[in-house]
Amino acid sequence: MKSMDTKQIKRSMRLDYLRLAASGEGSVWILALVPLAFTLIGFIVDDEAITFGAAGAVTAICALYAAFSSMMVFSNEETTGNTSMNGIVPVSRLNQVFARFALSFVADAITAIEGVLCLLILFHHDEPSVSLFAGLGLGVFGVALFLGSVVIPIFYKFAVTKAMGWSFAILGLLFFAVFLIGKIMSDDMRTRMLKWMMTAKLGIVPWAAIIAILVAIVVCVCSFLLSVRVYEHKEL
Repeated sequence: MKSMDTKQIKRSMRLDYLRLAASGEGSVWILALVPLAFTLIGFIVDDEAITFGAAGAVTAICALYAAFSSMMVFSNEETTGNTSMNGIVPVSRLNQVFARFALSFVADAITAIEGVLCLLILFHHDEPSVSLFAGLGLGVFGVALFLGSVVIPIFYKFAVTKAMGWSFAILGLLFFAVFLIGKIMSDDMRTRMLKWMMTAKLGIVPWAAIIAILVAIVVCVCSFLLSVRVYEHKEL
């Protein structure tokens, strides 16, 4: 396996950003700013139910955006016939994969910051603690990193149309698995877990965020190694 090269990674990240914006750079930013629309609605309409609904929408959109941005890179790369460029540019496959993960990482960080800012606007009157918002930001980042890491190897393995189908199927199964675990878990076990997190010094939200980050990092490392292995054996 070849070594990492900063210049190659930057070159490939730049190329991947151009692929992301291939359908119009404005569309990338419009999609990224969608959470602000829900924030504006929740801020203007002074209703608790709408505020919490807007907060849920903001959190979900921010967490999903990074995964969709990775999908958009692969999709635009294939639809514009730009895939063959990967075999021409002076960048090793290892660095190409790392650059794609790095671009996804940047998208995760941006959406996490955006999510925290939107939630801060929505709940400014409640004066929530700093640790709560830090936990929410880390949680959004962890979920975004996890979702993006799940789909990237699939797109390296299959053509876009097939990869889309597999990605949505796997993500659907993951959400169903989380729901099922919550249903199967006994009330006593659930109570003990919540009591432990709530009595812990950091609080329930930061602890949940830390767990999400740790899981996401493990999945991301495994996903990166799998993606490199798949891509190095792929004909361009």
